[in-house]
Amino acid sequence: MAKTTELVTTNGSGNGLIPFDSVPDYLPATVKHTGMEAMGKDDYKTPRIILLQGLSPELKTFEGLAKSDNFWHTGMNVPLGTEFEFVPVIASKRVILWRPRSDQNGGILAFSKDGKNWDSGANQKFTVKLKDRKELVAWDTGKNVLSSKLTEFGTSNPDEPQSAPAASVVYEYLVYLPSYPELSPCVLGISKTGLPNGRSFNTSLAMISRMGRPISSLKISCFVEQLSKGNDKWTVPKFLPLGYVTKDVYDATSKIAESYSDYQTEYKQEETAAVDDAIPF
Repeated sequence: MAKTTELVTTNGSGNGLIPFDSVPDYLPATVKHTGMEAMGKDDYKTPRIILLQGLSPELKTFEGLAKSDNFWHTGMNVPLGTEFEFVPVIASKRVILWRPRSDQNGGILAFSKDGKNWDSGANQKFTVKLKDRKELVAWDTGKNVLSSKLTEFGTSNPDEPQSAPAASVVYEYLVYLPSYPELSPCVLGISKTGLPNGRSFNTSLAMISRMGRPISSLKISCFVEQLSKGNDKWTVPKFLPLGYVTKDVYDATSKIAESYSDYQTEYKQEETAAVDDAIPF
């Protein structure tokens, strides 16, 4: 078990540690050398905010700190609670075609960065083994995402018209955290049963965009909503626009929009893939 709880819970007394949201008096406002000069953008991955569920590995790795149905920052491995505020800087739509985890331990077969054109895996026919089907299934990616139809229901298993889409849609937002600028920017992704809330959120952003105002001028509350199906219960993110940010925050988000237009992050199959997954979240 990782011993990081004190880093975010201590008040700085008794154990020699100072929490990350407090800057020590001995540190200058800026320094000439930070020790990271040898690293370039290809050496980093943009941290993510995930909503922990009952089987999330973080619950064991960071026992006592990570809690189910709470948001978690993967870069600094700190909890954000059941509600936090953010400013959306860049909104994106990704499409990922995963090999089922029951077939060769899964992995990405095709990926689209803009939700329209395949960046990898185009014009290929992948043969996969589904967990509850004896015959192999062929997924044809075609020349682009639309022509493949792999984001439509019934495409993962042709024997079941209501089977999950073979490819997963992920709404992704590069965000700034006004209350935690040191944890910014980071990525918040919405997929699977969270997509309806993502589409509603996209509608709110589109209404502001149509008025000629950047989404990076908005403050959003993100909080936990519980869903259920039968005996299964899980949580998804839900969103509430709060209003416009102050000028200093907007200046910060504008710089992030320019500097992180080609940011990179990572994707975990258990969090985004709907195929071969017993957990609906």
